[in-house]
Amino acid sequence: MQAAEAAAARRGAALGPPSPQRRCLVVLATSGARSEMAAVESVFRQCTIEGVRTRSGVNEQPHGHEEALRGAANRLDAAKVVKPGADYYVAMESSLSQVWVPQEAEGGELRYYDTGWVMLERQGGHRKAAPAAAVELPTVDVKAAFERGLERTTVGALVSERVGLLQGREPHGWLTAGRRDREALLGEAISVALGQLERADRPQAGNVPSGRGLFKRHDSAAAAAAAATSASSQSG
Repeated sequence: MQAAEAAAARRGAALGPPSPQRRCLVVLATSGARSEMAAVESVFRQCTIEGVRTRSGVNEQPHGHEEALRGAANRLDAAKVVKPGADYYVAMESSLSQVWVPQEAEGGELRYYDTGWVMLERQGGHRKAAPAAAVELPTVDVKAAFERGLERTTVGALVSERVGLLQGREPHGWLTAGRRDREALLGEAISVALGQLERADRPQAGNVPSGRGLFKRHDSAAAAAAAATSASSQSG
């Protein structure tokens, strides 16, 4: 129980009345997007959250997961210098990636996706990264971003501009017909990264290296029970 309560406390769960002397402190290394702060607030509800504007050191639109993760790590490391001693540090960066999607009639086509990456670090330097669900991007806006230069603009900004979204509004909600905005997508990724940090704190259950061993033990027990039943019926 104590281990479970400690893990819950680290993620900001309320175990009792909040103490005015000490609350969990989360520092968000951000580009300034409102969705990033809202996503962190949705997960760390009992914590004090401070945003720090930091630079990614990569293109405005990272191309590929590696570049996005490098940018998130740069933001996070910079925030640790500005705001040392926090319980958690969070940084986010979105990547542009392309995949070949098979099509029955035409053989397939190249499509582009936006993936929001979350990097989360707790005291002691333990760090996890998790991707949000990817959202497909219109090819016309991807081509426009390459023409303008990925160092100067993002595909999301061009989508918002083309469809007439209000300034500062990100296009994820529009692209998913209102089902998921960027805040919701990033919130899920933060929860996954936080859960993986919590799992790393917990002792491993048992000495069985894989689920296959569990089934093997179960089958052996079932065979022994069947043999005992057979022997009993024969003696009767």
